[in-house]
Amino acid sequence: MAIAGLHQDIPTDTTHPHHHRREASRNCALSPPDLHGTNNMTFKYSVTLPIIGSHKIQRFTTWAREHAPGLEFSLPPQTPIKTETMTVRLKSLEDRQMVLQKLAAARL
Repeated sequence: MAIAGLHQDIPTDTTHPHHHRREASRNCALSPPDLHGTNNMTFKYSVTLPIIGSHKIQRFTTWAREHAPGLEFSLPPQTPIKTETMTVRLKSLEDRQMVLQKLAAARL
């Protein structure tokens, strides 16, 4: 009987937006700043880049520092080695066009 009573106290409503901590940190407008000191919600545009091999995030960050200083972007926390693309989140369409133009002349 004690076990049956324990199960009755468990809330069954899972519609709360912060049901899981991981979901809350991804979707909450007040999520902690990313590596570039800005909130993820400000990056409304994206570009998916062809990039093969390991250390994709590090290679893109280095490229951006050298070829597009001042560009604000958000990267995924990690990318599997097997993937051949990576999505970069950007603040504006102008940033997206600039990245595509500069990447046309360079390789990651």
